[in-house]
Amino acid sequence: VFAQMDEMAVGLDISSLLSGAISVDRFTLTRPEINMEVDSNGRGNWEFDGLEGEASASESAPAAPSDPASGDGFAIETITFGDIRLVDGNVRYTTPQGTEEFSDINLTLGITSLDDPVTADGSLGYKGEPVEVSLALDQPRFITDGGESKIDLDIDSTYGEGSFKGTIAQDSAQNISLAGMTDMDIASVGKL
Repeated sequence: VFAQMDEMAVGLDISSLLSGAISVDRFTLTRPEINMEVDSNGRGNWEFDGLEGEASASESAPAAPSDPASGDGFAIETITFGDIRLVDGNVRYTTPQGTEEFSDINLTLGITSLDDPVTADGSLGYKGEPVEVSLALDQPRFITDGGESKIDLDIDSTYGEGSFKGTIAQDSAQNISLAGMTDMDIASVGKL
């Protein structure tokens, strides 16, 4: 099983749909268990068969824009967000080389839309030790559309402190690259 959770709560502003928008007032995942596995060919269990390298019919022939006034469809103009939280989650990441586990993940996302900066602040457990995380992305839309965003990441734990300031980019093949400056102060290399 890739993912399961005790509870998912979603709050939508239904009236926003009338103006061609989706407004997610609240989105909370409570006690999610996420199991990410990469096989020996580098394929993740979150990748679906038939999608990689094949253009779908919608990609090969661009669809004409929908005009809500014509009655032939419904166009979503914008998506906005309110309170987004992950509460008491666990993530397991398994590769042929081994497994890493992150527990007790509590994360709050500060995002109003994919066109505005996003922040993520919270904590998690790694190898039995607490870790505080703070992330800021200047252009979160790069996740869905490709391109580049400024990134600012700070991590604080009993292992030490670290930060990364620079850019993160995604190309058309969905490869992720980072460029910037890393600063680390490691309290104990042996614990890592």
